[in-house]
Amino acid sequence: MPPKQRDVSFVYDMLDSARSVRSMVGAAVFQEFVQDRKLYRAIEREIEIIGEAANRISIDLKKAHPEVPWEKIVGTRHRLAHEYDEIQLAIIYRIATVHMRDLIPQLEQILAAFPAQE
Repeated sequence: MPPKQRDVSFVYDMLDSARSVRSMVGAAVFQEFVQDRKLYRAIEREIEIIGEAANRISIDLKKAHPEVPWEKIVGTRHRLAHEYDEIQLAIIYRIATVHMRDLIPQLEQILAAFPAQE
């Protein structure tokens, strides 16, 4: 797959998972979130997918879109995967309720710049 097509695929994966996070967390308040293990584990997994896809995006695309916090996204994925015992649910909840809200339109804008695939 050519680099641009790979980038489109990875950005789409990020967007799909970000939308999934927003949908799953819905209007849950923090107390509901921490009491629902399935919910926070599912959200952690989607955040890992976002980070892994971000890690695979080309340097050129990352440089073209410095508004996206690529390094933080990838760093969060690494912490979830390798430092799972130190994860604070308050941080996961903030990512789900605040950072995803910001990330989704950024990813949509990136995808809109690519020609439609047939």
